[in-house]
Amino acid sequence: MLPSLDPSVPLEPSIVLDFDPSRPSARDDLDLLVTEISTIFPVVLMGKMRDPWLREVKKMLAEFKITPPPLVIDVDQRRDHATFIPLIARLIGTTELPQLLLQGKSLGSYHDVLALRDAGTARSTIEASGVVSMRDAKKKKKGVKERERIENERILGPAPIVDAT
Repeated sequence: MLPSLDPSVPLEPSIVLDFDPSRPSARDDLDLLVTEISTIFPVVLMGKMRDPWLREVKKMLAEFKITPPPLVIDVDQRRDHATFIPLIARLIGTTELPQLLLQGKSLGSYHDVLALRDAGTARSTIEASGVVSMRDAKKKKKGVKERERIENERILGPAPIVDAT
């Protein structure tokens, strides 16, 4: 369990890293960690689960078969959301969600990403990184959309009550 953290100030690295940051080889370990994460999850989408803008960006990404697949983080569903959301805002420089990240760099919020889609450059922008491959997704079979709608309704249900303190 993480100790109580103030997301507005830099974290002590030893809290989140699985290696000793004071070792002489810490820089190499950190570079390896960044490379590994960027390879496994080059595309990350962060947003609030019930946000319609997040659903729009997910829908846009679903138009493509992306390899490796994007990591979607529903920030408000995390137990540490009270710390995580401001921490992410400090790291990426904005409180606006959803955010689409490509190799740790923000491609922008909902409006920026959908502007890329509308301009027809979303695919080329993501592919230009050279770390993902994209192709058009196949159309879903009949009935799949309805099953997805039912499953989303079952999972989402009413919004949870979050204590504002």
